[in-house]
Amino acid sequence: MAAFLNGLLLLLAVALIFREAYLRFVDGLEVDVYYMLPAAVVGLFGNLYVLKQLHGEFSHVLNIRGVYLHALSDSLSSVAVIAGGVAIAFTGFSIIDAVIGVAIGLFVLQSAMRLIKDSSHILLQGVPPDLDLREIRNYILSFPSVADVHTLHVYALCSNVKVMDAHVVVDDMMLSEFEKIRKEIEKGLAEKYGIGITSIQFEHRSCLA
Repeated sequence: MAAFLNGLLLLLAVALIFREAYLRFVDGLEVDVYYMLPAAVVGLFGNLYVLKQLHGEFSHVLNIRGVYLHALSDSLSSVAVIAGGVAIAFTGFSIIDAVIGVAIGLFVLQSAMRLIKDSSHILLQGVPPDLDLREIRNYILSFPSVADVHTLHVYALCSNVKVMDAHVVVDDMMLSEFEKIRKEIEKGLAEKYGIGITSIQFEHRSCLA
């Protein structure tokens, strides 16, 4: 949810950037480069520090990725603003600031949409993109005494916690054998697919029959 809200805030930031760029085009407001450049340099160093601290974590933790994307977009914005400020100082064309604003807005928009898409997929309990339900079902069926698998549901509680619920039909056996099969299945799912939480209901006959 935090990542989803982060994505929405990025969309709001994009809207404000586009609005300011539009006002620059229409009104031709002058830009004070002597205020603009120092502020951009300070912002750049601050965001580079954040990027350094988060490097290596943003790819697999969605909330951290949201913070990383904020810092990355701000860093690129600062670089663009510095370049634009220098160009404006030499040419006097304030319209450069508006062009840079549009470019920054488009970059942030792409990042925001991806973050919203990924977080929405988790909130709606979609199958993690790196997993295949058919492959997982066939893997469970490969265990001895397993006759069928149904009501299989694989989803994620967050970007690094995967969950599986399933009904497993097995041969007639003692209760102690169920526990042995369950532990083997859970161990295999954790090692092969990274599924750390499982809820398996064993059946002698399918409840769907």
